[in-house]
Amino acid sequence: MWWVVLSSVATLAFAGTLGLSQEAPEPSGALLDESKLQEIRLILHPNDLQKLTVGYGDNTYYPATFMWQDQIVENVGIRSKGRSSRRPTKPGLRIDFNRYEEQTFLGLKAILLDNNITDQSGMRERLCAFLWQKMGLPAPRQTAAKLFVNDEYIGLYSLGEETDKTYLKRTFGEDTGYLYEYQPVEGYKFGYLGPDPEKYVPRPFEPKTHEKAPRADLIEEFIRTVNQTSDAEFPAAIEQYLDVKKFLTHLALESYVAEWDGILNSIQTNNLFFYRPANSKKGIVLFKDKDLTFFAIDYPIASGASEQVLVRRLLQVPEWRAFWQSEVLRVAEIAGGADGELIQLIDKFRDQIRDALYADTRKECRAGACPVEQSNTEFDVQIGYLKDFVKLRPAEVRRQLGLETPATMSLVR
Repeated sequence: MWWVVLSSVATLAFAGTLGLSQEAPEPSGALLDESKLQEIRLILHPNDLQKLTVGYGDNTYYPATFMWQDQIVENVGIRSKGRSSRRPTKPGLRIDFNRYEEQTFLGLKAILLDNNITDQSGMRERLCAFLWQKMGLPAPRQTAAKLFVNDEYIGLYSLGEETDKTYLKRTFGEDTGYLYEYQPVEGYKFGYLGPDPEKYVPRPFEPKTHEKAPRADLIEEFIRTVNQTSDAEFPAAIEQYLDVKKFLTHLALESYVAEWDGILNSIQTNNLFFYRPANSKKGIVLFKDKDLTFFAIDYPIASGASEQVLVRRLLQVPEWRAFWQSEVLRVAEIAGGADGELIQLIDKFRDQIRDALYADTRKECRAGACPVEQSNTEFDVQIGYLKDFVKLRPAEVRRQLGLETPATMSLVR
């Protein structure tokens, strides 16, 4: 029998400013259990499904019924999500349990279903989340799910928790601070735009908490410090606004996984959240959208660093450059080589999702829509490439740092 489960967010002890909370067992863990292939069913009115399909480029919500295992939540809101990955045939979805009623599901207000249009392996973001967590940084929990809409199989999706107050509470033990989702502005790489706080908020720093009083003045102070502080004063000044070592660890992770659409995007800074506790000026950069990673085995670890103002100034400080380099090597060590933990995880995820992905007739090839047999072949090719990346990237990283010279290898996914 279907029944509704409503639960509140588990209370966690505050673990200190920007410290990671000790995760207590909580009910959403079963839904986001990465060891299992989940199955989610949505029921919505055919007219609303048609509107969602036709209007896949907008953010209009539609009421739906959500089903998982033997549990159901009525009257949830669903909308299309994504940027270039939006599709009418296989929409990425945000499921908002709290949209129409004051309710949660297993303590969660919302979950995200990514359609993996830009990731033919179906696992890049999951692999990155693993690495971030192993390196001591938070990352949203990720797993895979088969999605059915009105009893029709839509395809294989990546299922993840949203970066919201529930996530903040689970991660940091508090959720009263200021969370911003970074919205890219073409050509912008943390340059100073002048003293008007409205030049920085709501774009590129879009407030996700405290929307009516987002403390844009502190964002302006942060960017002004990045740009105008003297070299001698910069190290002490920037640490008032940024947890520098956590940022450099985040940057090292992006460097190792060849993230071309992140902080060092060649066109504009992209794909980050920024969180600052309510009682502090100092914030932390958080994980966001890592489906365009593992780009090339020989991808430069510092590609674009000289053009991104914050990164350039941080890496000009000898101590911090040395720390970033050591963190890149630590990521490589954690990922391992041919017999490492990341290879094992790729095999595990492959076996978990392969049948569901083969049956997904709406997935695409890198060049766009293609016959399912071709997209299945591309999945197999991508799995092989990821394993080559993990085997060869550590030596390539060491070569770029001047530590050794491996055999020439240039593979691009």
